Amino acid sequence: EVLRSTSEISPAIASLKIEDSWSGLRPFAPDGFPVIGRTKEADNLYVATAHYRNGILLAPVTAKIIVDKIIANADSKYLEIYSPNRLLSASAQ
Repeated sequence: EVLRSTSEISPAIASLKIEDSWSGLRPFAPDGFPVIGRTKEADNLYVATAHYRNGILLAPVTAKIIVDKIIANADSKYLEIYSPNRLLSASAQ
């Protein structure tokens, strides 16, 4: 799609060989909030994803929340708010 659109602007681009391509995806949850915490499906699986554009900014606090939970079993209101389990359908919960 990108190549086609670009070729419309500059037809000479269509004849160029593509050496490589890359995409920087920014995952996000349907409700727009990060997904942080333990999953119900696997007792020892913790996730920290779906930060969208703010991943680099939220990485330190997200890491602290996860580390505190895993190492010290410390609870955080954010583990409840951003729980991956909130995204499960009612029948899956």
